[in-house]
Amino acid sequence: MRGLLSVAISGVGVLSPAGRGVEPLASVIRDGRCLVREDDGLAGLGTRARLAARVGGVDDAFASLPIDPAAHDFFGRYARIGAIAALDALASADRGAASPAAVGRVIVASAVGPMGELEACFRDTLSGERHPRRTHAVTRVTPSFLPTFLAGLTGAPRGGHVVSCACVGALVALRDAVELVASGREDACLVGAVDEDAPSTWWAFDAQRLLGQARTPEARARALSGEPGGFAPSGGAAFFVVESERSALARGRSARDLVRLRGAFVRAQGAGASLIAFPKAAYRAVLDDARSAGPRPDLVLAHAPPTVADADELRLLDDVLGVGGAGTPVRSYKSLIGYALGAAAAIDVALGAQQILTGELLPNDHTTPLGRDGAAATGRRLAPVVAPFAHLLGGDAERRPVRRVLKTAYAQGGVAGAALLERCDVEDGARP
Repeated sequence: MRGLLSVAISGVGVLSPAGRGVEPLASVIRDGRCLVREDDGLAGLGTRARLAARVGGVDDAFASLPIDPAAHDFFGRYARIGAIAALDALASADRGAASPAAVGRVIVASAVGPMGELEACFRDTLSGERHPRRTHAVTRVTPSFLPTFLAGLTGAPRGGHVVSCACVGALVALRDAVELVASGREDACLVGAVDEDAPSTWWAFDAQRLLGQARTPEARARALSGEPGGFAPSGGAAFFVVESERSALARGRSARDLVRLRGAFVRAQGAGASLIAFPKAAYRAVLDDARSAGPRPDLVLAHAPPTVADADELRLLDDVLGVGGAGTPVRSYKSLIGYALGAAAAIDVALGAQQILTGELLPNDHTTPLGRDGAAATGRRLAPVVAPFAHLLGGDAERRPVRRVLKTAYAQGGVAGAALLERCDVEDGARP
C-alpha cells in the first residue's frame, strides 16, 4: 500500500531464565544447555509435572532501574520482570525513559498476568495476615499497572494498555504497533509481553495435561520431535521499541542495528474452533498472510511447545511455504529455555532479530536428531510423522546469512499469529 512507512525494531530488552539480555539466551541455545529443572513449586501443588524454568535475579535487576525506591512496593514480580525488559529496550534504542515523549504509546501483552501475586494476596486474606506489601495489592495484581506506569515514565501521550490474547498476545501487540507506526499515527511505540513464572498458573495447564510428565531434565520432551510429552513452563519478558525506519535513521541509528518488521498477522479459527486443538485453518491463514508480505524466510521460529501438534505445524509450514523443498531451517527453543506462555512469542522475536543482526543460525535442542532417518546420538528418534523433516531441524550453530525470519504462534481458543522480520538493508518492496 502506498503512503505507509517502513517499520523497524530499534531496541530490544529481554529477561528470561537465561538472565538479562538476548545474548545470554543465544549462548544457552548455542551450547545446548537446558535451563529446565525439577521445581519444588510444582511438587507442592500436587501436579504430575515436575519440570520448569525459573527467572532468577529479578529483585536485584529491578533495584538497578531508575525507579524511585519509594515506589518499589507497588511492583509485584510480574511488573518487575516486565519493567526490566521494557527499560532495557528503551536504553538499547537510545530512547531514554526520562526523555520527553520517548514513545507515543505503550502496549503490553500477557497471557495470564500476575497470578502468583494474586495467589499470595488470597493466601494472606484467608490466613488473616496483613502483609505490608498487600496495601498495594490493586497495583500488584492488575496487569494494566505496568503499561500505565511505563506510559507515565516515558511521557507517552497516548498512554498504555494491555493486550490479552493467550499465547498469541505478543503478536497482536506487534501487529497493533506496526499499524500505528506504518500509518504515521505514532512515531514510536514501546511494545512487549510478560508473564511471571507462577506455579499456580502452571497447575491449571497440568490439569489440562499439557505439561510434560518427565521427572528429570534429561527425559524432557524435545520441541519438534513429535513427542507427546508436553512442555516445561517458564516465565519472562521481551520488549521492543518499534518505530519508523526514517525516524530511527534520523536519530543516528545505523541500518545495521535495525530489524525491519515486514508485518505481523493474527487470524481466528472461526467455525469449528476448539479450546485446545491445533487451529489448522487460522495457522494456514497467517502463513498465507506472511507469504504475501515478502519472500520465503531463511528461518522459521515455530510455536512447537512441544506437543504432538508440532507435526501439524511442520506439515503446514511445508504445505504453504515449501520449507521442506527449500531446506528452510525450523526451530523452537522451548525444550531448552521453557515455555514462557504469553511472553514466549516475544522472546522468540527477540531471538529472531538477534540471528538477523549477527548472521548466526542457532540450533534446536542438541538432542534433536541431525539425520534424515531421525536417528539421534542419544538413541532417541523423531516420531514417524516428523522424521521426513529431520533435515530442517538439525545442525549446530553456524554462520550464514539470515535475512528474513518468520515467527509463528497459536493459542487455545483457535487463534494463530505470525511476525515477519528482515534485515533493513535488503530490498524494501511491498510494505505490510
